[in-house]
Amino acid sequence: MDSKNRIAGPAWGCNTPAMTTLNDMRQAAFGLGLFAGLAVQAAAQTSSLAFDGHLNLGMVKESGRSAELGRGYNNWLRLIGREQLDGELSAGMTLELRYKPETGMAERESLFQGESTIGVASKRFGTLRLGRAMSPLWQQKWRFEPWFDSEFIGSLGSYQSGSYTSDPTAALGYANWARIPGALFYDSASEGGFTLHLASAVSPPAGATGRTRGGALNYADAALAGMISFERNNRDDTICFVAGSWAISPLTVVGSYSAVRLAISPGTETSYVLSARYELGAHPRQGKETVGYIVALSKRTNLYVDLYREQAGATLRGTALGIAHMF
Repeated sequence: MDSKNRIAGPAWGCNTPAMTTLNDMRQAAFGLGLFAGLAVQAAAQTSSLAFDGHLNLGMVKESGRSAELGRGYNNWLRLIGREQLDGELSAGMTLELRYKPETGMAERESLFQGESTIGVASKRFGTLRLGRAMSPLWQQKWRFEPWFDSEFIGSLGSYQSGSYTSDPTAALGYANWARIPGALFYDSASEGGFTLHLASAVSPPAGATGRTRGGALNYADAALAGMISFERNNRDDTICFVAGSWAISPLTVVGSYSAVRLAISPGTETSYVLSARYELGAHPRQGKETVGYIVALSKRTNLYVDLYREQAGATLRGTALGIAHMF
């Protein structure tokens, strides 16, 4: 889930705009071709292969800006493979391609920007993955933000994390800001509602002095949920994040606290976020410095409208009307 304040265009040296567009087209075609090839090959195997994704696009109009097509949430195509090794162990892989539906191009220069991991899972001991994926902080904290930490339109997800990024080296045009490349990821099995999530880069990336590492402890039952997370990036910036929610259907109250300390800047950034969500049958209304309305056309397709206001130096007001489909 990438912040709109950190989206950067391709940085491929001396490429002209025409060459960059051609490379984007080739890259997107290669990714889709790879998905199709893997799906055909897996059809003749006994292991399972799932293909899903998300498509969200709407008309957005903000104060002082022209109307444009934009996303209310990230768009992706994801391939998930699983193979049962025995009664206890299984092997698996995840490849997630991120794209821009308004142009049909890859979102960034990295092919599988969302995730590229392979690993093994145990029903008793949890899952171990190797590759590139979201850190435990980013993978879990979306549960405590009413707009699911999308950081687009009305979301306040960026206020929860302040200036902290998992990789401040600007690798892949900040595509790693919520992810750890070249890392080990561990997710425990649930014990009494508790789950533990840990991650650590194997070695420092180019231009960094350390390794990004962090963890999150989560709890969830029918009414209560909580999270405590700590992470240190490869520049020695740190973030501590604590959140909780209480659901008394149809009302859910969510609160969070974060403290960010940057190695290059003394002092601590602190943030408090309190929000509430009230569900009206199949049509949830979500509010928090923004008011939204979702109409569920089916279990997979929604229409949404969002009215929001953001105070960041100047007041920004916006309206969005769009459609989202899960498949």
